[in-house]
Amino acid sequence: MTDPAPDTARVFVACEVPAEVQRTIREITDKLKVTSGDDVRWVRPDSVHVTLKFLGEVP
Repeated sequence: MTDPAPDTARVFVACEVPAEVQRTIREITDKLKVTSGDDVRWVRPDSVHVTLKFLGEVP
């Protein structure tokens, strides 16, 4: 995934992930971070969502 142009927004329709799932994701990613390389871009568990429809980069 490339970064969007500075004058655009990545727009999508999504569902939030429940707090219990966020905690599980944090536990798993904490373990994976120990063995993964520097080329991984981690997302905070509270930012995780399920994308239903990606609408694109919108000005």
